[in-house]
Parts: sequence; structure tokens; C-alpha cells
Amino acid sequence: MGHPVTPSSMPSAAALLATSTAAGQSRAVRALRIVFIALLVTIVALDALAFPHFLAQLTPAVIRELHRVHFPVALFGAIELTENIGYALIYLAMALLLFWRRSNDRMANFCAVMLLLFGCATTSGFLYDISVGATTPLLGNSFAIHLLILLLFTGGQMCFLLFFFLFPSGRFAPRWTRWVAALAGAYWLATVFDPTIPTGPWGNLTLLFIVAAVVAQIYRYLRVSTSVEREATKWVVFGFALGIAIIALPQIVFALIPHSALGLLVDNSPLLAGLVFGAPWIIGLALVPIFIAVAVLRSHLWDIDTLINRTLVYGALTALLAAVYLGLTVGFQRLSALVTGQAGQQPVVIVLSTLVIVALFHPLRSRIQRVIDQRFYRRKYDAARTLREFSATLRQEIDLDDLRARLLAVVDETMQPSHYTLWLRRPPAAPHERL
Repeated sequence: MGHPVTPSSMPSAAALLATSTAAGQSRAVRALRIVFIALLVTIVALDALAFPHFLAQLTPAVIRELHRVHFPVALFGAIELTENIGYALIYLAMALLLFWRRSNDRMANFCAVMLLLFGCATTSGFLYDISVGATTPLLGNSFAIHLLILLLFTGGQMCFLLFFFLFPSGRFAPRWTRWVAALAGAYWLATVFDPTIPTGPWGNLTLLFIVAAVVAQIYRYLRVSTSVEREATKWVVFGFALGIAIIALPQIVFALIPHSALGLLVDNSPLLAGLVFGAPWIIGLALVPIFIAVAVLRSHLWDIDTLINRTLVYGALTALLAAVYLGLTVGFQRLSALVTGQAGQQPVVIVLSTLVIVALFHPLRSRIQRVIDQRFYRRKYDAARTLREFSATLRQEIDLDDLRARLLAVVDETMQPSHYTLWLRRPPAAPHERL
């Protein structure tokens, strides 16, 4: 006879929901694995077939321009090749690392797909020219091949936007982001068949997508993310900020010192200027997958706040010292010209400016450290200051009741516990008291 079915033996609604959710996630993970492997084979094959076209870009006109500015042709080709191959390999390596180490994680698999598409198809120097209509000897002028490359190109843009709507939990938050994602998908799919859309009135939608991505990440960080997810978000934001700083650096140098060697290079050779200004773009964007991989794999092993703190301190210190050095150099040169009547660079000016910078280094670093701690790390700064003050007075405190009150006040101010209890050990009895 069969066993009777009782309410206790029937699965609960929560158990059924958890089982269906786990099954749905496993299906999504399997689908992402299949998509990643198919994209990996397709993109690597297309990059290999487009490689001769990339080499053919060293045209006679480019060679004549390089000869005109006395720049070695072989060195130019080696730099271009190293930048583009290294860039693609970094994205490919980080995508494979995520796929290998977190193959059962849906968000990690999506990040692997995104890095593969964005780094090896959307921003790849091998496929970009083909995506805008160029022909290649091996790929020919096939409409299907060009359509496939264009779909991969727009797919990378779409996945890059989705990353900001889904990271780090893998769920849309806030809910309206799924509608923005659907609109973005329709927009980029339309650009596949009508490349003039981005230059028309609808081109402003791209700015709307970027603003929505930033707002979604801020909302998620403040209202949705856990402490671990916030650490992962800090890693990604820090990587993007560092990349943007590297990209903007030559632009800032050129704007501040228009008559520098960089400015002369821009004026004399647009080809070499593109090489100089393009290298920071490649380096800055190449940092993004590394920080994304760290955020997904090992965000809880390193203190990102310490890294951000040191970057703010030494970045501000470097910029301030550079400005001071430039001002001192110009001022001392003019003063030297008035005193000696000789214009031009004087060795004494360089020595004096360097000595002033050396003397200012430690005071400025300490001052900037205090300002940043007070502005961005106020709670930790107050806690550290309170502990220092307590340590200074501890050596002079004798009364046990005062010491207990001070200790509890310090613990309450620095750690802010919900409750605490202080246990005092009774001193051992003297020998004559034991009898």
C-alpha cells in the first residue's frame, strides 16, 4: 500500500519557488556558456581573417608621411600592432578567466560575454574598419560577413550598457532600467540597417542611455547593494576613473602647454599625433576588464578604500607639485633675466625649483592626506584621532573608574556598537589574605 500524503510531506511553496528559480538560473547559465563559446570561435576566426587587412593599412601615403617626419616605419607598425593585439588579448584573457573560474555564476558568464564582444569586436582595431564598410582580401565583400560583424559590433555596445544595469547582482535595479535596455536594443538594432541614425535626431538617445546607466548604478549602490556588492562596485568605478584619467592626461598636457614637444608633434604630423593620443585610449580602456575581473572574482580580498585613498592623495600631490614646479621655474627664469640680463634656461633655476619641491613634498602630502581623510573618510578619520588621543592619556590615567569611563567612551565613538559590556578581572589575593 502506498504511503498517505500528508501536508507535512508535501513541498512548501517556498521550496517550489526556490527549485524553479534554481532551475531557471541553471538554464540561463547553460545558455550563456553556449553563447560565449560560439562567440569566442566566431570572433577569433574573424579577427584572424581581418589581420591582413590591418597590416595593409600601412599604405604608401602613410609611409611617405613617416619618412617626412623621420619616424621609422617599422617602429610605427610595431607600435600599432602591439597596441591592438595587446588590447584584444587583455579583454580575451579576462573573459576566459571569468568563464573558467566562475562558470556556474550567471553574472560572471555575462561579464565574460560582454568583455569578449566589447573588447574583441566593438573596439577591436581589426574589425572596426570592416564594421564601417571596408573590404578585406580574405573576407571579401560578402554581405553576410559584414552583417555578422556589424551585429557583433552593436551587440558589444548593448552588452556594455546592460552591464551597468545588471552589475553586481545580475538583476535589473531599479525596474525601469529594463525598459531603457529594451529601447537601447531597438535603437542599436536599427543602426545595423540604417547607419545614419546616430548622426540624426535620434543620436541623442546614446546620451540618455549613459545618464540612465550612471543613475542606475548610484541608486543600486545607495539602496540595493550589500556591503560585498558595494566593494565590487568600487573596484569597477575605480577602474573606469583611472582609465578616464589616463585618456585625458595628454589632452590636459596639450591644453596647459600648447608649445611643448607634444604640441609640436600635433602640428607637424597628424599621423604621429593620432598614435600619441590613441595610446592613452588603448591603455585606459585596457584597464577596464582587469578591474571588472577583480570585482567579480576577488573583490573581498583587498581593501579598495585604501587604494582609492592613496590614489587621491598622490594624484593630487603630483598635480599640485607639478603646478608649483612650473610656476617656480617660470618665475625664477624671469627673475634671473631681470638680475643678470640673460634670457634662457639657467641651471640655477632648475636647482632652486627642485629644492623647493623636495622641501614641500612631505608637508604637502601630510596636508592633502588630512584633507582627504576629513572630506571622504570622516568616520575613519575621527576614529583614528580618538584612538590616538586615548593612547596619549592612557599612560597618565590612574583612577580605575575614570579609565573605565574613557574606555567605554572611546569604544562607543569609534565602533558604535548596539550594546557593550565591560568585565574587570579581580586582582589575585595577597598571600596573607588567602589564609
